Amino acid sequence: MVLFSYAHLIQQCRLEKQSHLKQRDIFASQLQASDFEVSGNFQGGVRPFLAALNQRLQTFDHLIANCDKKMARHLDQVLNSLPMLKKKQLHQDDCKWSFYLTHLQLTCALLVHGDDFQQCSSIFERLVSEGNLQIWINSEVNAHANENENEKPKNWILNFRGVSLLNIRFILRYLFTCSKEDLCDIIENGKKDLVILCNINSKTIAFIKNTDNNNSLKQFIIDELQSWTPPLIASVQQSTPTDSADSLTLAIDSASIAKFFEQNGSCNTLSLLIDCADT
Repeated sequence: MVLFSYAHLIQQCRLEKQSHLKQRDIFASQLQASDFEVSGNFQGGVRPFLAALNQRLQTFDHLIANCDKKMARHLDQVLNSLPMLKKKQLHQDDCKWSFYLTHLQLTCALLVHGDDFQQCSSIFERLVSEGNLQIWINSEVNAHANENENEKPKNWILNFRGVSLLNIRFILRYLFTCSKEDLCDIIENGKKDLVILCNINSKTIAFIKNTDNNNSLKQFIIDELQSWTPPLIASVQQSTPTDSADSLTLAIDSASIAKFFEQNGSCNTLSLLIDCADT
């Protein structure tokens, strides 16, 4: 099975579940209204009608549970079976395949557990701790590789090249919700802007709509940051040595980051829920 077909399958199950939930809500409302209308005033034809409504509710509960089971099965394949397959079939480390798999794992986790921040963050942190998900690169690696190998890199850039919009949204919200101290160190407490390197890779985000060029990705990140309270200000930066022909660089204004942290403190102000409409 093609790697990203798993994301399609999970997304389809999620949409199917969402449809079942809407239908269930309709019947639940009808049942509640019927109970209210006949309370204390029993009429002969009401009991079969209420029984039928209850039966429909049970049917939708069963369908919703089946959707959850299918999504859990697909996610288990992505998180556990595919990595084992990689170890058996690849005789050497295939960086490209590993990159696709890792971001697929995060995407599928978000589609399945989008309403559970703890579960999503746990999977994200596991991928990072295992070294499979590398979202930071150092802009000084090439320029100063031979000067001092023991010196700690300072100019970290958030690397979103080839990353899906769903993953980008989560990573941004996770970082600004759970990694305040790390971000403050990277921007040197407001002395430097936070830099994002990004481009479009159709294979990694083929199932995400409205992402056909760099401009749409750029605008997506800008719009996402501006939707926060207070908004973060991002703008296109001139090319850097790490930029390639198909990439662009955004800079998040350090003053707006400082204002965001100052206003929100340690509170979790960002919604981490994932809506199917976003994908």
